[in-house]
Amino acid sequence: MKRVIISCLLAVMVSVGAFAQEQRPKVDPEVLREKIITKKKAIYTERLELTKKESEKFWPIYEKYDAELFQLKAKQREANHKMRNLKQSKEDAALAEECLNICLSTEEQINALTKDYIEQFKAVLPVQKVAKLMMEEKKIMRELTKCKKNKGKQCPK
Repeated sequence: MKRVIISCLLAVMVSVGAFAQEQRPKVDPEVLREKIITKKKAIYTERLELTKKESEKFWPIYEKYDAELFQLKAKQREANHKMRNLKQSKEDAALAEECLNICLSTEEQINALTKDYIEQFKAVLPVQKVAKLMMEEKKIMRELTKCKKNKGKQCPK
């Protein structure tokens, strides 16, 4: 009888360990952001065929652009997150209105920022490379989004 009880307890303990979900380690957002910027630098240098002279002038401008864009998009993500959790109450109607306004104004700020930096990029790169940069930026964002959805699979190298 004791053997049966001990066997059952042992089986339960082993199975609990087998069904436990593996905890993913917390990733520091700054470390992740640095990794993404490093990947972007490698990809853009290769795909845009940047010369050393172009790189020296381009990267400081791009890093400022990317930092400002990141802050605007963080503000937009925060508003989107709030909107996902809204209920159908009057209090939430006011919050929804506020979040929509934040999203719209942030989108306008992103467009204005991009327009301003395109002019700065054109001062240091040929216009063809600036156009390619904008296309590659969208392509990389799609790749990173796909990477996030697939939990790390099919990530840009």
